[in-house]
Amino acid sequence: MSKEALLTGTAGGIIGAITAVMGIIWSIIYVRFYMDFTNYLSIVSSLSIFLGPFAFVIQTYQASEQTLLWFSLLLAIFLIVTGILIGVGFYGTYKIGGGAMGVVGLIFGIIGGTSGALFIILGNLLTTTLFIPMPIIPFILPITMPNYPIMWIGFMVLGVTFILLGSASITVREMTMNASASQAAGILSIIGGSLFLVGALIFGGILLIGFILIFVAFILWTVVFYTSRYF
Repeated sequence: MSKEALLTGTAGGIIGAITAVMGIIWSIIYVRFYMDFTNYLSIVSSLSIFLGPFAFVIQTYQASEQTLLWFSLLLAIFLIVTGILIGVGFYGTYKIGGGAMGVVGLIFGIIGGTSGALFIILGNLLTTTLFIPMPIIPFILPITMPNYPIMWIGFMVLGVTFILLGSASITVREMTMNASASQAAGILSIIGGSLFLVGALIFGGILLIGFILIFVAFILWTVVFYTSRYF
C-alpha cells in the first residue's frame, strides 16, 4: 500500500508542478486584469471618453475579465487533483513509518486543496458589480468583477495548506530516501504558503513568487515520493 501511495504522490508532484506553472500564469493574468481595471477607471473618470478609446478600453477589460475567469476555473480543477494526489503521497510516508504528520498531509492535502479551489471558483462565479458615475453625462456605468473577498479566502486556505504540507515534509524527512530534498521542499512550501497569505491580504501579484516556490517544492516532492517507494 505504501508503494502505491508514494507512486500516487509522485504523480501528484508532477501534476502539482504543472499546477504551479498555471498559478504563475494566473498571477500574471491577474496583474494584467488589475492594470486593465485601473486603466478602465482612469478613462471613465476623465474627459477622454469623448476621444475614442473608451469603447476599446471596455472591450479590453471585458476580455481580461473573461480570461481571468476561465483560467481561475482551470487552476481550481488542477488544485483539487493535486491536493488529492499529493495528500495520498504523504499518507505513503505514514505507512512507511513517517508518523502522524503523514496523515496530516493526507487530510489537509485533500481538504485544503479542495476547499481552497472551491472558494476560488465561487469568487469568480459570484461576481460583484460596481456602479461608476460617468463624467459630464448623467449615466451610471456598471462594472462586473470577481468577488475578491471570497476568492482571497481560497488562497488563504491554500496558504495554510501549503504551510502544513511543508511542516509534514520536514517532519517525515528521515523516513524518506531524500531527507535533504524533503526538508528543502518543506521550507519552500512554508515560505510559498506564507506568501499566499500575504498576497491574499495585500496584493494578489505577490502570489507569483509563492507559486514559483511551490513549483520547486513540487519538483522536490516528486523526487522524494518516487525514490522512497522501496524505503
